[in-house]
Amino acid sequence: MGKKDKTRFEKWFSLSHHQRHTGTKKLSLLILNLRKRKFY
Repeated sequence: MGKKDKTRFEKWFSLSHHQRHTGTKKLSLLILNLRKRKFY
């Protein structure tokens, strides 16, 4: 593996990690909205 391949992998890894983090955030917000609807 060369330097170029490593940086490409690191970029992809950080991107996928970021997408996963935002995805869980959206999911938690969705659950919170559903709970609010049930209460009111």
